[in-house]
Amino acid sequence: MSQTVKTIVFIVVAGVSAITAYVTRPRPQAARLTVDINRPLFEKYEDPEEAARIRIVRIDEQLGQFIEFVLERDPETKLWRVPSEYNYPADQEDRIRDALTALVGLTPIDKVAEKTSDHELLGVVEPKSDLEVSQQGTGTLVIVEDRSDNVLAKLIIGKEGRSKKDSATGPQDEERLFFVRKPAEDVVYIAKLKPDVFSTDFKDWIHKNLLKIDSFDVEGLTFLNYSVPYDEERTAQGTRIRPRLESINHKMDVDLRWDNRQARWELKRFVTYADGRPIDTKLAETEELNSLKLDDIKRAVAQLELVGVRPLPEGLDADLREGREFQNNREYLQSLMRRGFFPRADGNQIGLVSENGEMVVSTRDGVQYVL
Repeated sequence: MSQTVKTIVFIVVAGVSAITAYVTRPRPQAARLTVDINRPLFEKYEDPEEAARIRIVRIDEQLGQFIEFVLERDPETKLWRVPSEYNYPADQEDRIRDALTALVGLTPIDKVAEKTSDHELLGVVEPKSDLEVSQQGTGTLVIVEDRSDNVLAKLIIGKEGRSKKDSATGPQDEERLFFVRKPAEDVVYIAKLKPDVFSTDFKDWIHKNLLKIDSFDVEGLTFLNYSVPYDEERTAQGTRIRPRLESINHKMDVDLRWDNRQARWELKRFVTYADGRPIDTKLAETEELNSLKLDDIKRAVAQLELVGVRPLPEGLDADLREGREFQNNREYLQSLMRRGFFPRADGNQIGLVSENGEMVVSTRDGVQYVL
């Protein structure tokens, strides 16, 4: 670089604030407003075990949506749960640990701004439900509270700054810097945080694998291919579902087993229906099982992921058998039927049939999953 160019660069850098140094310069060590900061932002928050609630608030600027995600610790079991998802367990232990400890001892690396006018540029505008949809530069607000609703830590996390060191592969998680601000203060700091710890996506806080099995564990697939027609009746109380159980459209039942010795699928049972009557059927000489498709199904079953949950209606047993209380409660019945599950007499008990059939997954451990 020539001396003239160096002089120009020096003049420009000297004339801008520390914000520009962090946002535009390749190395944050150069041309900063250096402040000796040695104290944590939240000196009273020292023990993550004190935390009983985590609130994460942000605004989706593309959709203009205000999002608030809350996690709570059960006072008796000490386990974390998600109230908005019917208290489903937040069992992703690593993320819970990272979220709880992220603000403990968090010490800024530097102070970069002191004016409210800089907040939008740095992405540390506090997200509020009453903000204009056009508001830009909102950050992620994180609030940690104890069992008595006292605030242990409250921080707005804004845009990402520059890494402390450059590398061809990019910065590691522990080396990424973010602009942060306490909501009650105008001062903006830059601090080191793990990225994406404070997610508002339910799936990030749970073990998403629904069945928690490996595809190699699957040794049997049973398909009950049927459909249940139903009518919808509009009433003053809302829409009522009336299934036509006498008109269930049975198509076929297929029972398949995986033969480990020969490494192939075997057809154990094949039933088709004619006018509602079951007929034992065999594959024609020109037909064979589509092993590739069956293998795809086996892998897909092992990869089923939770995206949301709904509570089991009261009065329904865990094995999906209905108790007397459930049978006599019309609202419980309608709640279940709106989700595509219809009660039907099964001997001396009341069982359930599904709107679009069933699949049974059998594992080598003897466990069966009815889907």
